[in-house]
Amino acid sequence: MKDMEDELDYFLERIKDGDPFALPRWGDGEIKLLKGVEFHRNPTDIANNRLWDFDPSDSQQLEAAQKIATSIQYEDEDLFHGMPCPKCSVCYVSGQEQYELYENKDNLTFVSIFVNGNHEETQRRLPQVLRGKEVIFVGHHSADVSRLPFPVSKHFGVGTNAWLNDMDILEDLKAYLRDLEGDTAVALFACGPLSNYLIAEIWKENKSAFLIDIGSAFDVEIYSRPTRGFHSGKSGYGKYCEWINE
Repeated sequence: MKDMEDELDYFLERIKDGDPFALPRWGDGEIKLLKGVEFHRNPTDIANNRLWDFDPSDSQQLEAAQKIATSIQYEDEDLFHGMPCPKCSVCYVSGQEQYELYENKDNLTFVSIFVNGNHEETQRRLPQVLRGKEVIFVGHHSADVSRLPFPVSKHFGVGTNAWLNDMDILEDLKAYLRDLEGDTAVALFACGPLSNYLIAEIWKENKSAFLIDIGSAFDVEIYSRPTRGFHSGKSGYGKYCEWINE
């Protein structure tokens, strides 16, 4: 059985030691993309909270979803996939089907690695291990990265529903990382399903940087208000999942 706190410790220590890895995360929304299941949200919530939705009857959306779905099948050394627990008494979505996809199951971890029960520890320790490192942020263009508790050298801005409209940012990211001279960069991704696609595609060519889907972990700072329940002690806050694989 894996432990959420131990898993967080492992990844934070690797950042501290300069040992690169890639970590895309497949939450319940991304799982719906994989399965071609409609994912509807209120337009007001999408606009106000920079969320995304999915309509598989739209051919453009289905094509983009299928492109992103190929990323979950990519396995490589030091590439980890965050996903819902295979079996867990506190989760309402099972990752058992995705768990079975992988030959190397040691490279699977909690989709909630930086949030819920690990939220406060992430807030406390991630800024410490990022100290002195070249940090890149890939997220919504309205994010105020100057408010983050660590310096960001470059902000690659994307829009709402970035997985549909901003795939072309991939080449810009690849070029930027190639041009860094000897620095081990840490690229933090917060752009929904697009994060998974970008991380996988970059890792195929460049294994010298950390590529981490940080998701909504620092939304309070960059948007000046909570966007998820765990930010304010509500849903998910304090929840530690159980990684049970039998």
